[in-house]
Amino acid sequence: MIARLILLLTGLAMATASPAQRVTSLPLTAPWLGLPQVPVTLNDTVEARFIVDTAASDTILTEAVIDQLGLAGRGEPAEISGATGISAIEFYRLTSLRLGAREYRRLGAYSLPSLAAPVESDGLIGANILRRHVVEFDIPGQKLRLFDPRARFELTGGNWAVIPFHERADGLLIVPVSIGRVTMPALLDTGAVQNIVNHEAARRIGLHLFADSDSREPVFGASGHVQDMNQIEVSRFSIGNLAFGSSRVGITDLAVFETLGIGDGPAMLLSAEAFADRRFVIDYPRNRLLIER
Repeated sequence: MIARLILLLTGLAMATASPAQRVTSLPLTAPWLGLPQVPVTLNDTVEARFIVDTAASDTILTEAVIDQLGLAGRGEPAEISGATGISAIEFYRLTSLRLGAREYRRLGAYSLPSLAAPVESDGLIGANILRRHVVEFDIPGQKLRLFDPRARFELTGGNWAVIPFHERADGLLIVPVSIGRVTMPALLDTGAVQNIVNHEAARRIGLHLFADSDSREPVFGASGHVQDMNQIEVSRFSIGNLAFGSSRVGITDLAVFETLGIGDGPAMLLSAEAFADRRFVIDYPRNRLLIER
């Protein structure tokens, strides 16, 4: 049997220090394409930097890191469903992966497809780790914080918009996004460079496509496949009930929309670019997204 992996690569003051509120804080940088990266230690020997990718269902390793660790592929073959298509990958077993004070033992991981465009990081942190925590992305403050799953973020104060999400069995998150009068399911993808909607969403919103080359460019998925994409700008969009200003939006029918079962209607890929100027929290245990107003 072939396993299926989903992967898409487009300071908090606590009231008390109870066990449920313990936190691991990591430096968060975005040195490549604005994608959030954190330091990791693999098998107690290799220091690396991984993109934090909410749309990767599992941990991903580049070939360079696999070679550095001397890992051999094991188990059955697998496939990766990237934003633009499907590719074959290998399965590996890490002895350990450490994020700050948090350590994960005997962790399964997959290779990045050989067809994929060059990635300026050593791998991806995916949902197999993230969903164990309440995760705060503080992009302006350059911090990623991993809280105990019992942590109650609403007790910390602050002005937060609370937006329920649907967590799939593979750990991927679907949130409601509106552009104009059209509300659609959106995949939350911190490993994507920009927001993308499908052609059905563009049609219903009334967005007009242009054939000239200035408004078109290729989009690369983690599987290595390439698609052509129109580029436009929208003046306003909303995540749940929280309004945002203008944003560039790509228009193309990503293969992942069909994989997720949302391709028949309007659908969107929501990137980390939308949160570049604010903090947001993914409360996996309670299926909700908290965004700083």
